[in-house]
Amino acid sequence: MNTYMETPRLILRDWKEEDIPVFAGLNSNDQVMKFFLKQLSYQETFDFYNRIRKEFASRGYGLYAVEKKENHAFIGYVGLHDITFDVDFAPAVEIGWRLIPEVWNQGYATEAASACLEYAKKNFPGHQALVCTHTDGHNGSGNIRDAKNRYGKKQRV
Repeated sequence: MNTYMETPRLILRDWKEEDIPVFAGLNSNDQVMKFFLKQLSYQETFDFYNRIRKEFASRGYGLYAVEKKENHAFIGYVGLHDITFDVDFAPAVEIGWRLIPEVWNQGYATEAASACLEYAKKNFPGHQALVCTHTDGHNGSGNIRDAKNRYGKKQRV
């Protein structure tokens, strides 16, 4: 199992099959999935897990499994993901995240996203990294949104 990054409180690593049940709970949670098209079933989560693994194999990066150093509990993902839909700012790599609600508002997403940006700068120079947040009634990503505003909407790494 690879560890890609460590922060003071987190480990960003390869995925393990043991992560899938918590990942499925995360993807079927009303709070977590509020700004997505739908919640994911267990099978859809398993398929997503496999797409994440394929992206690592083909691109060398992806959505990293995140665990807390203090207890090694899996808390979700933060990572780099190719934008594959048709938008004016593509091609680009987004920094995406999805964490269990129990760890929201504690700075984990910001800490991990900052580590991903630094990792991308070091390992994938020339890529454009984007951080996208919902601004319509979604205060949970405020620290990341504020960081995005400090760095601009796009940042060449």
